[in-house]
Amino acid sequence: MGIPAEFPHSQSSLRGSVANRLRLRIPTLGSLRPAISGQPRLRCLSRLTVTVQGPEVESEATPDHREPLLAQLRTLPRHAPLLTIQEDPPSDTEWALLSDHFTGVRDLEIETGFNEDLNDRKMPLHWPLDRLMISGVCGEVTKSPHILQGLVKHLILYFTSEMRFEGPRSDELSRAYQEAIDRGEAQAEYIPGSKIQLINITKLGQEWIAQKYGDSSAKAELEPENRPVEGQESRLRTLEIIENDALDTFQRMCAAIPHVVEKVSTLNLRSTSGRPDFSWTEERSFAKILPQLTDLQTLKLSVGEVFHEETTLPALYTSLPPNITTLHFRGPISLCRSGRWEEWVTAFSVDTFLPKLQRLAFVLDIHYEEGKHNKELADAPEEDLLQAQAACERLYEGARRRGITIEPLLDEWADKHVCVRPVDGRWPSPRP
Repeated sequence: MGIPAEFPHSQSSLRGSVANRLRLRIPTLGSLRPAISGQPRLRCLSRLTVTVQGPEVESEATPDHREPLLAQLRTLPRHAPLLTIQEDPPSDTEWALLSDHFTGVRDLEIETGFNEDLNDRKMPLHWPLDRLMISGVCGEVTKSPHILQGLVKHLILYFTSEMRFEGPRSDELSRAYQEAIDRGEAQAEYIPGSKIQLINITKLGQEWIAQKYGDSSAKAELEPENRPVEGQESRLRTLEIIENDALDTFQRMCAAIPHVVEKVSTLNLRSTSGRPDFSWTEERSFAKILPQLTDLQTLKLSVGEVFHEETTLPALYTSLPPNITTLHFRGPISLCRSGRWEEWVTAFSVDTFLPKLQRLAFVLDIHYEEGKHNKELADAPEEDLLQAQAACERLYEGARRRGITIEPLLDEWADKHVCVRPVDGRWPSPRP
């Protein structure tokens, strides 16, 4: 029996014949094998960096496209395990060159650069990837089996936006849209007062979702390239989605590749910008998906005021994955002022709530001030921070009585980006 998760249209993107509310049926995450832990320690090794031109070139066959990368590869060892690709994702030709040169990349970082593109279909399958980090992708779909079949153990999506896990690539969506215009089935849109045509990839992507999931009574099939391979179990055990629409991205991932998500034992979701997170999926589905992550052992959840409904966050404690042993939670100061805060305090003091919980970090320090266009992260007033600390201390005490260890919340992504704020330095380190 699936989980109903509504996929609404974007208010600024979908109009006309597209249904007001699109429903997606997410397959149930069933009982699964115990998670596999442990990853190779590669941090002490030197990381190599290559620069590529990417797929946005006139011709991949010209020497001008191949030679710059070949010149870099001639100086680099073939057996290097750590690799960063910067400025763009590789073109198919550049992927072939990288595949021929490097024999055993285990830790790969792709910085998509100004174009925010993602061309990963040709990512080498003979690389035994343990860790894959993709940064900056916007509005594009992944086609790599490393992600769609869970071939990588640790996946990090860092400041991606509207990343998709099923459906056509953006260029395919654009081409189909233009063909529909030529047939008179769609109307071209232009910048007001000009002849410059606009192509809204968000709108086209959401229309594709509407066509697939518009009938809520039908169970949508997984895309052929997303279906589980017989005899091949997903290796993905650690999933991190950092900022922008992290929660929305997680739900799109659950819909497209549930057999991959259900194997995850460590999940880190971070969404603190102050802008609404959900634009493709309904936020109510988040509370329905979390309890089904029965293999999850560690949950790191940092959420700000990113929900459309004021009731969503105060009720979230009721939906935490049932078998977690470690919880790191960071939220806004406003949570301790909600009408349901006492329920949080009581829940953490009861043995039947998260009965396997052993370690807890819990901080409410996120604060916003009104900016020019949106709420902006800011330092909290001293009085507000003290109020939140006192509220959390009551929650700590209830957890301590259960034998749960209280620990500091350490954010490894802090200071890596101007929008990734560390825990407020005024927040005291709790006693265990």
